Amino acid sequence: MILQIISELIRGSLKDPRIGFTTVTRVDLTPDLSDCFVYVTTFGDDKAREESLLGLNSAAGFIRTRLAREMKLRKVPKLFFKEDKQQQRADHIFKVMEEIKREEMKEDGGDEDETSGS
Repeated sequence: MILQIISELIRGSLKDPRIGFTTVTRVDLTPDLSDCFVYVTTFGDDKAREESLLGLNSAAGFIRTRLAREMKLRKVPKLFFKEDKQQQRADHIFKVMEEIKREEMKEDGGDEDETSGS
């Protein structure tokens, strides 16, 4: 529910120009429910992603207040926005696997040329 509400607030209520196209990917609550880490992906270069995170962390108090109202809670965890790097890792792994595949195809193709020429 926290993820859904924060996502809606980012899309509709935040007017900070630093915040680009952002998707909330997951939220992690500490066991005592005092802190909530909100993981997001943002599009753009490193500077744009950094600016989006600064804007989101700047708006954390506003989001927290709205979260309390929406969920009817007295105590709401502190919000900390972080970049979700899982997609970047997945992209990197995919690129490495593609490179290995290309290298293997080159090696297999090179061996066939040597044996077929004999």
